[in-house]
Amino acid sequence: RPPLLDRLHVSQSMAPRRLHRFLIHCSATEKKDLERSVPVVIIGGGTVGKCLSVMLSRLGVDTLLVEQQSRTKGENGKEPPHSHPRAHVLHTRTMEILRELGLEQNVHHRAPPLSQWRHFRYGESILGEEFGAVDFYKGHTAKWLRAASPATLSHLSQPILDEILGEVIDDES
Repeated sequence: RPPLLDRLHVSQSMAPRRLHRFLIHCSATEKKDLERSVPVVIIGGGTVGKCLSVMLSRLGVDTLLVEQQSRTKGENGKEPPHSHPRAHVLHTRTMEILRELGLEQNVHHRAPPLSQWRHFRYGESILGEEFGAVDFYKGHTAKWLRAASPATLSHLSQPILDEILGEVIDDES
């Protein structure tokens, strides 16, 4: 680990503007040391960036994960910046990747019971007319997926999945 990284005070993530400001003040030798010691810079610490960081680190590849948003506190100092769920259904292929990372059981454990998310209903409002519904565990596709993979669908909001991945990064760094 070059002295430059010690000056950065980076464990796993930092804001792009801070990294840019820092690099402006580095000598050419320090920048070369950084390039040699951190072969991969991942821009974006969302779900995909965090998964990539975990995968590469487990393969022995050092990474620097650069994220603009704080992953622990929002502007009010209390809640994460993206506490409202963005993505929530984790399809079979995603669960296969999480299984490979050893996170499948953790995800299933933190997900709500199947009875609470199996059916998705679409309507004009919560109490208004229903336009349609989807049962994620009914039909030929669901049967085929269950037969084709040991991993199963799950339901977990993206902020919680990001939190799990962040915990893995912290534990392994």
